[in-house]
Parts: sequence; structure tokens; C-alpha cells
Amino acid sequence: MYETLEALSRESRNRIMARLKQTLAVVPPPLALELPDIVKPDPAWGGKDDPLSLLRVSMMRMKGDLTELEGADAIPWHVSKILEAEGAPMEVAIGSDEGLRSLPWDEAGLSVIDPSGIASESAGVSRALCAVAETGSVVFCSGSANPTTVNFMVKYHFAVIRREQI
Repeated sequence: MYETLEALSRESRNRIMARLKQTLAVVPPPLALELPDIVKPDPAWGGKDDPLSLLRVSMMRMKGDLTELEGADAIPWHVSKILEAEGAPMEVAIGSDEGLRSLPWDEAGLSVIDPSGIASESAGVSRALCAVAETGSVVFCSGSANPTTVNFMVKYHFAVIRREQI
């Protein structure tokens, strides 16, 4: 009896394997696609599709704003002017990003607060990784240098980005 069961099992297994092979033969093998080299952005600065112009329009659609400043030292003065006009507290939350923290905030009349002390009326300043001109999306890396609370929990958020990161 054991031999019979084994024979049936072997026969069943052979039938199953034959069906699998037949089914697999119908499915074409994956195509060997030749992909071009990665396309790198080559923005047409100054034209109708200038990334800065596209980003500005996209930001305005979302009630945001984009301002070009002459150098990083102008950032505190720009932030100060806006907060003063809005009657907001003259303080900004900044993560451990030394590039931002070392700017002349006190000369612009602003105090820098720790991100853990953020209130809903506070302002936050963080460095953006990049911006997508066509959509107005601004991308941030979160971490101690750029905590998410600085751009998410505040009433006023200022994203700092270099032109070449757009």
C-alpha cells in the first residue's frame, strides 16, 4: 500500500509540476529595459518657466510668499519686519542648525527660543532641503537641526532655501 501511495504522490507531484511549468511558460520573461542615465534638472533660470517664478506662483496659490534676500544675514531682519507688522511675539524657534542660529537675530530685535518651548503664536525658522517649483512643495529633513515642530506647530514659519535647491 505504501508503494501505491508513493506512486500516486509522485504522479500527482509530476502533474502539478507540469501544470506549473505550462503556466510559467505562458508568462513572458521580464523585459530587459534599457534605461537612460538619470535625468538631472536643468532649470531655465530667467525664462517663463523660471523655477523661482514657478515656485512664487505656487506659493501664492497656497497663501504663502517667497522673498529673495541678499545673503543669509538679511534673514533675521526680514523675519523681524514681518513679525512686527503682524504684532506677533518677537521670538523665533530654531533647531540646532548652527548656520541659522549664528545669524544676527538679536541685532534684528528677535530672541531665539528652543523648539521645545514653541507656543501656537510663535514663529519658526528652518532650513529646507529643496522645493518643488511646479507644486510649491517645500521638503524638510527632520531631526535636531530641523525639528518638525518648528515648521508644523507655529503660526508663522519661515523656510530658508538657496536658489539652487529649487
